[in-house]
Amino acid sequence: YKAGLSLLKEGPKYIIIKKGAQGSLIVSNKDNINIPAVPNIDVFDPTGAGDSFAGGFLGYLASHQNYNIIDAVLHGTAIASYTVSGFGIEGIEKIKLHNIKNRIKLLSDLIKEF
Repeated sequence: YKAGLSLLKEGPKYIIIKKGAQGSLIVSNKDNINIPAVPNIDVFDPTGAGDSFAGGFLGYLASHQNYNIIDAVLHGTAIASYTVSGFGIEGIEKIKLHNIKNRIKLLSDLIKEF
């Protein structure tokens, strides 16, 4: 958290801190928002989870001109949750858009509980 605050002084609006199985933290000058990991996932292999998170996160940003940072992190988190459920690409090669949307909704509902 302290590192995120320090990095904000360099100019970005947001710092995203990945916390593995504990989810992630969005740090900004206004708020700090904890985003949970997808619950009840059997983690088979965490290799590539960070790359998948980055792909989902950046893919969301690239496709939304007026983006919401929370939605971007939710997309990254959802994609990463599929990556860890298999070895290599096994966890993500068969997912469909509706699967990803379901996980994003689950995460959104969890955030609203807090």
